[in-house]
Amino acid sequence: MIVKQQKDAAEHLGVTATALRKWQKEPGFPDCRRGYNISKIEQWLNNRQKKGSQAGDQLQAIKTAIQAQKLRIDRSKADRIEDERKIEKGNLLHETNLKSL
Repeated sequence: MIVKQQKDAAEHLGVTATALRKWQKEPGFPDCRRGYNISKIEQWLNNRQKKGSQAGDQLQAIKTAIQAQKLRIDRSKADRIEDERKIEKGNLLHETNLKSL
């Protein structure tokens, strides 16, 4: 079955239009330029939820890499803030202060 409206497709699939829009951004989602093919979307959902599917594994690897990168950035920011606090308290010398020693 093919439906033209996003809200109708979301209703058939039992999700919100927002969820459907998010899915459309994911790899392998069926082309919807000519309408929403409900059976193809359901097939995509089934493949997406299967453990060990190549697309699912790739998506999980990408998500894990993004989370790891965000964690490294957050740690760097926290380290920088901690160093700045130590400099302010005089517990750590700044590079410019080292040159004058």
